[in-house]
Amino acid sequence: MSEVIPAPPIFNADLLKRPLLQKRVVRNDNKVDNRISYLLSFIRKPQDSHFVVCLHDSESVVQEGPTCGLVAISMASKLIKGVIVQQASPDELLRKAKQLNYSRNGEMFSAENLLKLSLEQLQCPGKLLTFDNIQKVVSLILKENVLLFPYDADKDHSPCQLKGHKAHWALSVGCAMLVSDQEVKSILPVCNSKELEGYHTVDNTKLTPEAIGNITEFLTLKNTWLFCRQGKSRHLCLWSLNDIVESNGNLFEMLPHCNSNLIVPTGGLQSGLCGKVVLLEKEFK
Repeated sequence: MSEVIPAPPIFNADLLKRPLLQKRVVRNDNKVDNRISYLLSFIRKPQDSHFVVCLHDSESVVQEGPTCGLVAISMASKLIKGVIVQQASPDELLRKAKQLNYSRNGEMFSAENLLKLSLEQLQCPGKLLTFDNIQKVVSLILKENVLLFPYDADKDHSPCQLKGHKAHWALSVGCAMLVSDQEVKSILPVCNSKELEGYHTVDNTKLTPEAIGNITEFLTLKNTWLFCRQGKSRHLCLWSLNDIVESNGNLFEMLPHCNSNLIVPTGGLQSGLCGKVVLLEKEFK
């Protein structure tokens, strides 16, 4: 039976500033449809609207020490390279990061260095992005690419704004969109025929450029959520894209009196992490 982390009882779905949904994760439940419907159930859905969901298979890896960025690369490796490839080891990634002088203890305060390490170890295409264009962000996720992003982690590891004092890494493994009755009509042709537990699932085999455009043209920061994983728990999360973007853009400074035995880029967090996203592109054999 799923075990749920308790959450505050009040939820203002209209403002979507700190939705109750963010406080919810699902513990090891092998039924994907149950997992998705549970997470979606904490969003107040108008009667004339529909959820459209895309979730890619992913495996959790729990970090040891301050290795959240390296663990994010490890989790991304299976998504990028496929199930037949052995998952990149966090220990091997740490050894390489130390060798390249990117990290001393596992910390990764440079998105550029995280990208370089990922490209070298995973041998896949990739680049640095921002969250400025959400249509592009969701298009990339629909195409099974992976986004690794830094953000400030709250006590339950969901996005918050603490000026970078709790900087952490997570990765996207899917997305959820809330669209109207009218908008869903152009999306249904690329969804699986049966609506599951109150949501439609995207069929990736039907995703042409035109179809992706039909899905993303209605999106805003406030009607889009990302399924995410991060290294401090084994549980799938669903976070508001609006909250992710705000958290990603507030990484300005290290925690005062932080351990000085860390490798931090010139310009600190604002230069190394703030507003940056690492794109790793899916390989199709």
